[in-house]
Amino acid sequence: MFAILTPALISGAIVGRIKFKSYIAFILLWGIIVYAPICHWVWSGGFLTGKALDFADGTVVHISSGISSLAILTYLGKRRGSGIDSIKPHNGTFTLIGAGIL
Repeated sequence: MFAILTPALISGAIVGRIKFKSYIAFILLWGIIVYAPICHWVWSGGFLTGKALDFADGTVVHISSGISSLAILTYLGKRRGSGIDSIKPHNGTFTLIGAGIL
């Protein structure tokens, strides 16, 4: 379940910056290269097991998705049309339905 939630957090940062196919490729590679090792370090007998205070999976889910979002945003830059097109807010009802499904 956490392996699905973490890319959802990253997706909020990269919307409007890359295509969906590129996002899927990124998430597959990210899951193998970044997420799996951090899971092992914290949960499966790695060097952080018993040392990291992992309340509500903050280390694996929130810290890894936050740092990964920052890294990919640094690489990608601004959104397409930033400063030219107005970015309209999303539908609040759909946002709540999506959060409820997650």
